[in-house]
Amino acid sequence: MNGVGPEPADETGKGAGRRRGAGECVRVLVLADGSDGGSPALAALEAAPGIEAGLTASPEEFRQAAEGAAWDVILTGPERLAEALGLAGGRERPVVVVAPYQGEEATARWLEAGAADVVFEDRLAGLPAAVRRVADQACLRRERRGALAAMNNANRVLTALIRCAPLPIAVIDRRGTVNVWNPAAEEVLGWPKEEMLGATLRQMLKAGGLASLLEEALERGGLIGAETTQTRKDGAAVDLRIFCAPLTDEEDRSHGVIAMMVDVTERNLIIEAFRESKERFRNAFVHAPIGMAIVSREGRFLRVNPAFCRMLGYSETELLRLRAADLLDADDPEPTASALLAGGAQKEVRLRGKDGRAVYAQWNTSLITGAAGEAQYCISQVVDISAMKAAEEQIRRYAEDLERSNRDLQHFAYVASHDLQEPLRMVRGFMELLAKRYRGRLGPDADEYIRYAVDGAARMQNLIKGLLAYSRVGTQGKRLTPIDAAASLRQALENLQVVIEETGAEVTSGSLPWVMGDDVQLAQLFQNLISNAVKFRSGEPPRIRIAAAEEGEGFWRFSVTDNGIGFDPRHAERIFQMFQRLHGQGEYEGTGIGLALCKRIVERHGGRIWVESEPGKGSTFYFTLPKQRAGRE
Repeated sequence: MNGVGPEPADETGKGAGRRRGAGECVRVLVLADGSDGGSPALAALEAAPGIEAGLTASPEEFRQAAEGAAWDVILTGPERLAEALGLAGGRERPVVVVAPYQGEEATARWLEAGAADVVFEDRLAGLPAAVRRVADQACLRRERRGALAAMNNANRVLTALIRCAPLPIAVIDRRGTVNVWNPAAEEVLGWPKEEMLGATLRQMLKAGGLASLLEEALERGGLIGAETTQTRKDGAAVDLRIFCAPLTDEEDRSHGVIAMMVDVTERNLIIEAFRESKERFRNAFVHAPIGMAIVSREGRFLRVNPAFCRMLGYSETELLRLRAADLLDADDPEPTASALLAGGAQKEVRLRGKDGRAVYAQWNTSLITGAAGEAQYCISQVVDISAMKAAEEQIRRYAEDLERSNRDLQHFAYVASHDLQEPLRMVRGFMELLAKRYRGRLGPDADEYIRYAVDGAARMQNLIKGLLAYSRVGTQGKRLTPIDAAASLRQALENLQVVIEETGAEVTSGSLPWVMGDDVQLAQLFQNLISNAVKFRSGEPPRIRIAAAEEGEGFWRFSVTDNGIGFDPRHAERIFQMFQRLHGQGEYEGTGIGLALCKRIVERHGGRIWVESEPGKGSTFYFTLPKQRAGRE
């Protein structure tokens, strides 16, 4: 090989992407055609400045040289043109044919086959210029191809960015025609790309301000931060913030705009909700019927409402000069101002008004914290309870008077009933003695009068006993403790054993719970209700059923059901009043105290008693007792 290797090939192996710098040497590889060995052409090239040439004689040498070095131009004869073109990689490296002139048809054929140029052997002086020219043209083609590839790549990247952008993006030309409409625009505005592309803004966006803003951007060459409300295709409104940039040509002339839109509907809703919330707070603060104040952490009033001013007699300006501590009554050591503003539980405080009067208030403070949790200020709610305190004091005096009156009344009832027992027993005893000794001796009228007197004394004695028992319910009752209701029922049944056997009554019960109560009074309660059922029996033997069920969270509901004569439900409340009877003394014996005593016992236990009944269908008495707080069920 009579040639040189100018430099190693680039990464492609052919130097195809290599760009020749200005004034850089042109590298030419000569493929001899076998006639003269290419020496005239080689000599012409070697004589020219700025050209470096290498000669190969065989195809193998040419292939090795072509693949092993970065040659700019390949030189060959017409016989080996096809071989040279194959090794040159098409037009990546131009091939110049050197041959004797054989006519225009031959020249045209060589050029059509792929030769970059043809230099005739009788004109080899122009060979260096032809080599430089085709080398420059090849370099220019490579540069253009690289620029086009870069532009296409940039377009692909831009298209991908626009397609994947989370914000709506549109490209509009000078006529207002939509050329780009990305998926985010489809989602936010509702119009699919197929309908928008090629259409004008006015055709599609008839309702709303988006078309006008984009037309303004076309006229002005851009737009930043303008907002408008646009109607979606489905009719819903969406708030948009628009950013537009001009699209310009090489001479900086605008031929359209690219618009990016931000959906600010949710932001605007949040702002509007915040504004409304702020306005509601202001209205609630100003028009609140109770005192409200915004207080700094140092205790200074930052803002007060009219109710707070009226409560203390100060103007708003006067209060804003004061601290919370300045309003506290000096004679009331608790709570301190710092305790008032600490937040948490409601505190009762005594304040001093501007005129020196005491103002009792309930003060509740809420701490307002920042993002990091640090306290920034307080909102205090102050309720004037002066009238309530005065009412409480009056109620306390009334309660003391009532308690004293009740004690006196209970003492009087006890003393009266106790002191009446002895003379009444004497009257009854002598009347019975008189009836025993003189029955039939004083005449029938006298016998009847004596009987009336004995019966009246007996009823009076029963009334006194009933009054005595009624007065003792609240004064001599035991402390309420967990007791077995079933045990109290058994005691009541033992006390009524004789009357139950005489009347043939049948008394049954389900499982009864433990309750908080007085076992003696609970036995009295069962005894009175069962005795009442036996007394007001129908023609059949009495059938009495006692049961219990839960009533809410804290009580048991007991029921005593009978098959007696019943009564009109209009009298359901009257029968629990003292001395109220639905039947005459000749029909049924009694004092009218038994059910009143039952009510007093139940109420002492914190429960209530009521009855359901119909004439001829029996009655069911209900009462509630508290569940036990300790002990076993």
